Amino acid sequence: PKPAPSKSTLPPSVSTSAFASTVPRTYTVGGPARTLGSGSPGAQEDARRKAAEAAEARLSSKKPKGTLGKKLQEEQSQTMKTTRENASEAEIRAREADAAAQARAYN
Repeated sequence: PKPAPSKSTLPPSVSTSAFASTVPRTYTVGGPARTLGSGSPGAQEDARRKAAEAAEARLSSKKPKGTLGKKLQEEQSQTMKTTRENASEAEIRAREADAAAQARAYN
């Protein structure tokens, strides 16, 4: 039995990346030149139609799911006026609670 050659006695391997970088690449471009946005009008209409359908599908799928979904939809449907009123009521309740706590602490 002949012993296996060690790594130091093996010939150096040729790196394929060094070889590939020395060979020039030829790029071929087919067809006539086009200007930006010069696609066929049918393709643009088709893309617009598909985008509209996707938007409608997203809109129709926003039905509330469960109690958290219903609460979220209620919050999103509030107007600025009702949001301010709710915040004002919460602030008034917080002030009343602070005043009651101070009165209890004083006595």
